[in-house]
Amino acid sequence: PCTTLNYGASNATSTLDEEILRVSVGTMNNVSACGQTAGGAGSLSNRYGNYSGIVAAPQLAQGSLVPWLVQAGTCNGWYGTSLRIYVDWNQDGLFTGLGEMIVNATAVQGNNVGSFIVPQNALTGLTRMRVIAVEGTVPGPTGTYAWGETEDYCINVLASPVISASGGSLVCGNPFTITPSGANTYTYISSVGGPSLTGSSITFTPLSNVNYTVIGTAANNCTASINNVAITVLASSFLTVTPLSATICPLAQTQFTASGANSYTW
Repeated sequence: PCTTLNYGASNATSTLDEEILRVSVGTMNNVSACGQTAGGAGSLSNRYGNYSGIVAAPQLAQGSLVPWLVQAGTCNGWYGTSLRIYVDWNQDGLFTGLGEMIVNATAVQGNNVGSFIVPQNALTGLTRMRVIAVEGTVPGPTGTYAWGETEDYCINVLASPVISASGGSLVCGNPFTITPSGANTYTYISSVGGPSLTGSSITFTPLSNVNYTVIGTAANNCTASINNVAITVLASSFLTVTPLSATICPLAQTQFTASGANSYTW
C-alpha cells in the first residue's frame, strides 16, 4: 500500500523559505538539502520529496513507543512553521482515520523531537508516512500551500506477540511453574529482585507472595509483556507439633516433634 495507493498531492507552490532538512523515525534517518530532489515519483525540488520506496522503511512494532525527529530549516527565509506528521495506520490510502495525525506542533528552526505510540490495531506491513512543514497553517494531509515542504516515507508495521501467562496459589514449600505462550522466547523478572530468568518456562519455590513480569519476544524480534503474574503463598495447614506443651523438671530434657513442612525454625 505504501507505494501503490494514491495518497493525494501535498506540496508547496514556492521553492523559497522553510524546508525539511532531516527526518528520523525509529532507525530511519534521512537528510536532504536545499535544491535536492528526492528520487520518488512526483518529487518537486524544495516543494515535495517522495522518499517512499527510496529510503528503507523503519520497522515499528504494534504498541511500541517510537522516537521521531524533524529538522526544520530554510532555503531563503524563516517566518515560522507548522509541523504535522500523518501515518496511514489502516492502509486505506488516506490520512483521515482516527489517530492518523500523530504530530501537530509549532516547529522551531532546528531539531523538533518527540515520540508516538504505534496503535496496537495498526495493520501490519508497509504503509505511508507524510511529514508536512508549512509557513502558516497546514491545509491538511493533502492540498497545496505557499511556502514549506512535504516529504513522504514508508514505514513497516510489525505484529507484536500476544502472550499469556497465569499465576496462582500454592502451599508454602511447594514449587510453582510459569509456562507462558504466544512468543518464541521469554524473560522473567521477579518483584523481589534477583537476576532475570529465561526459558520456555520456569519452576521455583517461593517462600512469600511474589509477582513476575513476563516478556515475550516473537520471531520478528517484537516484544510484549505481561505484568503482575501473581503467585500467592499459603501457610501450611498441616503443621503439627507434638507435644503442644510439656512440664519438666530443671535440667531435664524433653523432645518436640514437628511435621508438615520441609524445614523448621524453633
